[in-house]
Amino acid sequence: MTADIEFTSGGKMLTTFQSQGITISGTQGYTISGDTLSTTMEDVKITGGNLPPQLQQMVEAEVQKQKGKKETSKFKFVDADTVEVSANNQTMTWKRVK
Repeated sequence: MTADIEFTSGGKMLTTFQSQGITISGTQGYTISGDTLSTTMEDVKITGGNLPPQLQQMVEAEVQKQKGKKETSKFKFVDADTVEVSANNQTMTWKRVK
């Protein structure tokens, strides 16, 4: 899975995830306090892929359930362009694209 994540100065996090021809785009509010990143899903859109309509509806319904839910993650800078983000017993590495 690939992801583009943009943090705006207005407290919005814009995300685009792509996997197997499916794109999930979303907007989240975010705050940072110390080493904690808190996000709240605001909007999500799923496009692409060849999912059967019934499965597409199921996926969209599950994603919509996440709207308004606050999630917290721990993060640390590895270097000026790399951040490790940990949540739900998983760690992701995010690298800045210049």
